[in-house]
Amino acid sequence: MYTKEEASAVRAKFWTAIGKYLKPIPNADAETINWINYKTGIKEVRLKTDVLNGFAFLAVEISGDEALRDAVLAAFKRLDFKWETESVDIKNEWNEAEKQVHQIVTHLENVSIFRESDWPNIISFIKSNLLAFDLFWCENKEFIELSILK
Repeated sequence: MYTKEEASAVRAKFWTAIGKYLKPIPNADAETINWINYKTGIKEVRLKTDVLNGFAFLAVEISGDEALRDAVLAAFKRLDFKWETESVDIKNEWNEAEKQVHQIVTHLENVSIFRESDWPNIISFIKSNLLAFDLFWCENKEFIELSILK
């Protein structure tokens, strides 16, 4: 078992390692970006990535009022957004700010941030899905923005 400080140090080490690994990779528009803190440029759409004890996940989180959330989710569906991995869920959840959001989630089960032997698998999962989202986003951001303006 880890103390809070040890667990925090392991998490920091992991996110630093993945950040260094991804840093030289340009996005689909050939720009340098911060992959770990991916900015969509639309306040109602954010990319959320985390590794918890037992699984890793990436989620497109859509906030705003119900009509806006539904319109953006419909746009993602119309544009046939897909994560790189097979496990995909669409959820209506409450976020940390206790606001209702839609999430398009992919996850990797049976991994732990506390087992360094799992890190290559986790990093590969995160990288492939970040790149898939980025390609989709670079090609379709303007259409998503239009769905918000309706």
